Formats: sequence, structure tokens, C-alpha cells
Amino acid sequence: MFADSKSDTFKTGNSDSHTIWYLGLDIGTSSVGWTVTNEQYHIPRLRGQRAWGVRLFEQAETSANRRMHRIARRRCYRRAERLKYLRQIFSPYIEPIDPGFFGRMKDSFLWSEDKREQQANSLFNDPDYTDKDFYHDFPTIFHLRDFLMDPASASFTPKKLDARHYYLAIHHIIKYRGHFLFEGDIEINTDNTRVKFAELYQRLQLELRDFLHFTFGTIYESKSDEVTREVDFEEVLLEILSQRGNLNGKKARLKGLNIETDLDEEEGENVEHAKGELLKYLIGAKADLAKITKCEDKFEIQLGQASTEDKIAEASGSIGEQWQPILEIGKDLYNLGIV
Repeated sequence: MFADSKSDTFKTGNSDSHTIWYLGLDIGTSSVGWTVTNEQYHIPRLRGQRAWGVRLFEQAETSANRRMHRIARRRCYRRAERLKYLRQIFSPYIEPIDPGFFGRMKDSFLWSEDKREQQANSLFNDPDYTDKDFYHDFPTIFHLRDFLMDPASASFTPKKLDARHYYLAIHHIIKYRGHFLFEGDIEINTDNTRVKFAELYQRLQLELRDFLHFTFGTIYESKSDEVTREVDFEEVLLEILSQRGNLNGKKARLKGLNIETDLDEEEGENVEHAKGELLKYLIGAKADLAKITKCEDKFEIQLGQASTEDKIAEASGSIGEQWQPILEIGKDLYNLGIV
């Protein structure tokens, strides 16, 4: 293909002409525009039409949507596994007294005529104890959990109490809050706890260095009755998390700390914001991940809530899976510290 420079028209075949032509491209996310010009920037004709045009196509999508579906599938699978293990543990105690209990729970979302047992109850269907009796004693699952934690201080005696009640309470806990991240038993305020906490803290420092280019350095704490002293932030963080009381007390303890950071030379402008939000995240206060990851969209998260696991999975899809280790380690530090 060549062009007659006199008529500015493309022709096919061989030619000894050495006319220079320019090809211009405008490449976008869903289109590519193109044009051809000669040295005088005149647009020639090709098959009777000016040699310019555009090709349209569907805009490419990132892997964020697929990642969110993958994370949701993984989360649902893990939840189902936890509930399966719980049922295996309680089956020897529940099956002898109520063989249809698990079946009724599984059919609870169905219409009465579609259930394997043609009755209206979803949990209890004993001759002397039904759902009506259960909800009279325990209007919500939290009433049941509170009663089982401290039955001696309850102001009433339930009509019936057996393994099914314990199963329902534990089922609710591990469905939304349970995890099996730590192997073995976790002993409260023991050397074992401190060793695991130290390991998690060192992993956090490594992740901070790799992704945020800073680590927690020297910590100075000032108290009203003492001079400023240098302290180990790892120990202070464990003390703050173990502190009983409201969140304001933990925030007040943080305000008394002067936390220095070890920075890369080119970093430092936004470290204070990232450090502040990260500290709030670690102690269970509401934190904005956008200030940590430098994302444009605001994303607030708070540890210790029933929806924390879902929020962390959602955050991974929004800000990227590379931040997942920091969020998970922070959650593990929080869980271990408040035990």
C-alpha cells in the first residue's frame, strides 16, 4: 500500500515513492483513535474515506471484583468449617435428647410445608418446651450468652437448660468472631502469651518497613508524677490492650507516648498520619485505612466488632491484598492482648 503524494490518496501495489507518513494513535482505556498524515499534516484518503478513525471496545477491569468474590468464598468456606467442627463436638450430646435439632436449624429458613418436620418451630420442638418458651426466657441470643456466662447472678431460672442452649451460644460466637489462628492453648498473662505477642510484633515491624517504610523506634512516656522515661513500646502496647475499661482510657495512655519512627530518608511526610491511624487500629479504636495506605477513598474499620472479619476482607478488596498481612497481624495482636 502506498499513496500518491499529488492526490493524497492511498493506493495498493508497488511504488518507488519514499513519501514519509505519520501515524498518530490516541490509546485510551476503552478506545483507540488513529490517523495518518503526510509531512504537511494533510490526511489522505483510504478507499474513499479520510484515513482516520476509532476502535471502541469494552473497558478493561481490574481484579478487584474477582478478588472480592474469592475472598467472600474463602470466608464462607472457613465459617462453614468452623460450624461443622462445632456440630461434630456437640452431636454426641444433642442427638440422644433431640435427633431432629440440627435438621430444624437447617430448615429454619424454609416455609413450614417445605420442612422435613411439618411443624412451626425452628429450634425446640419438645412436648414441654418449644421456641415460644425459649424466646420467653431468652429474647435474643445475647440474653442466652449472658446467662450462660454468669448463671448465678441471673434473676430468673429458665424452664429448660441443656446442651442445645450451649450449642446455640457457641454457634453464634464462632460464626462471627471465632478463628483458629493460634495453635495450642492460649494462657492468660503467661510467658507463652508474651512470646506469641513478641513474635507478632516483630512481624508487624517487618511489614511496616516493607510497605510503609517505617518502623516503631524509641518510645518515651511522660507521666504527671514521673519524668519522661524511655520504654519498650511492645510492652506498653500489651499493657494498653490488657487494660480493663473503656476505650478512652487506652487513647489517653497513647497520648502520653512520644513515639519516634525509624524512616527511610525519602519518606516521612505522611508518616505521622499513618502512624496515628495504625495505633488507633491496634488498640481497637476506629481508624481510617486510607490514611495508612494513601488510598483516595475513606475506609473506616474498628477491631473488636462483630463485623471485623468481614471488614478486613472488604478492605483487602478495596485497598489491595498486599495490606492483608498488616491488618491480620494487627487483629491478632489485639485479640491476644485483650485475652
